[in-house]
Amino acid sequence: ELEEVLEKNDWYLDFKLHPILASCAELYELNSKRIRIADKSVDEKSYKVFITDFSSFCFDFVYLKKTLMYFVPDDEMFRAGMNDYRKLDLPLEEGFGPLAHTSDESVKYLIDLVERNGEPDEVYAKRMDGFFLHADKNCRERIYDAIK
Repeated sequence: ELEEVLEKNDWYLDFKLHPILASCAELYELNSKRIRIADKSVDEKSYKVFITDFSSFCFDFVYLKKTLMYFVPDDEMFRAGMNDYRKLDLPLEEGFGPLAHTSDESVKYLIDLVERNGEPDEVYAKRMDGFFLHADKNCRERIYDAIK
């Protein structure tokens, strides 16, 4: 179903491996021309949607005002302390996109996003708009002036 929607809308799903797993890329078997392993280096600006678990990389996409979706199939393990985390300062339920806990949910949310051309729900767009105080490139100067 996902592949059909990707094809119909001329979208691709790039699967970006964590740097720790990048050397294992050949172990992944992808049987779709629409789903592929992303290059080692990607240009975040060229993507419409970002799917993540609890990576801080999501804030780069919030800054760029790109649509996000969270996929955390191992939430129970995460809250039990996997990777030394138990909770986040910004709970995913209060984040910048829908939160899927199962592969079926993630496909449903992704299909919805593709069919809306990657546009976020209004609630998430507002959260992104209000998250960063400044969207310019003068943060260094403001920090310097505050210290001075």
